[in-house]
Amino acid sequence: MFRGAWHGGGLSRVTTVVELNIQVDHIHLLVMVPPKISISDFVGMLKGRLAIGVLNKLKELKCRPYWGNHFWTRGYCVVMPLSAI
Repeated sequence: MFRGAWHGGGLSRVTTVVELNIQVDHIHLLVMVPPKISISDFVGMLKGRLAIGVLNKLKELKCRPYWGNHFWTRGYCVVMPLSAI
């Protein structure tokens, strides 16, 4: 599912996944994103594509609004190396 959202959404052409760790209730993703791409746009696009994929595959999640009709939380964490600042 992640692979489909990544490649199908064109994200693989401009970004590189360095590391991916999928847990039951959260995801850790280390990605190299070029400076020309807004981090917030990137995260929004990725969250949107993954949510659509998961909800299409696991239709029973649509019937249970556990998250107030939101698949992802609003926040995310961004870390940069000091050399990039």
